[in-house]
Amino acid sequence: IYNFGFSDNRTFHQVASDGGFLRAPVPLSRRMLAPAERTEILVDFGSDQGTTLMLRSFNGGMSNSLVPPPLQDTWDTADFDLLEISVGAARSNPVTTIPAGLTTVEAIPDSEAVNLGSARPFELNANPFGINGLRMNINVINETIRLGDTEVWEITNPSTQAHPFHVHGDSFQILTRDGFPPPENELGWKDVVLVRPRETVRIVKRFLDYSDSTNPYMFHCHILEHEDVGMMGQWVVEAGAQ
Repeated sequence: IYNFGFSDNRTFHQVASDGGFLRAPVPLSRRMLAPAERTEILVDFGSDQGTTLMLRSFNGGMSNSLVPPPLQDTWDTADFDLLEISVGAARSNPVTTIPAGLTTVEAIPDSEAVNLGSARPFELNANPFGINGLRMNINVINETIRLGDTEVWEITNPSTQAHPFHVHGDSFQILTRDGFPPPENELGWKDVVLVRPRETVRIVKRFLDYSDSTNPYMFHCHILEHEDVGMMGQWVVEAGAQ
């Protein structure tokens, strides 16, 4: 897990997440990214000609918040440089402004969900790794969803290690983190959400297309070692499913 920022702590603007543009640029000085998450940013180098700076991961300040001490290595607990940026002369047609708005992102109302009062649960288990007490079985469909429905999924992480939860198929939106609205840069379309230790995240997702009762999609932790030993499941969308 990276905690991106620049060596001079300058502000940059996030403009897109996993599934596309945000409503508007979001100013940040740090952007944490878990495996498989994506972010697009704009950085202003307009007054930096002739200088050099570093894109850095500020992992030193994360302490034990994401990875428990027995599993840590130096990459989890120290700052380290990723990219050296040397700023040259301006191009003939430089970008000099950041737009106030980017696109329209329709918020999916949670009231649209057919299971608002009983969100579909996904508990991320450790020792052994699994989801809802089960390990991945290629011959088992874990969840069946009705075509046309909107659902709320509740992802709970009772462990001491963060897990990036990835859902195949269409993008979703984050409703809450431990009951609170997500930060502004998480209000766009997502297909991966980092679930921190002891955290519960609720997402909302529409299932309007791509029904197939034979060929499933997957949900899983995107840490390779975790999904490989069983933190993964399968789901299908069926017309007329109950």
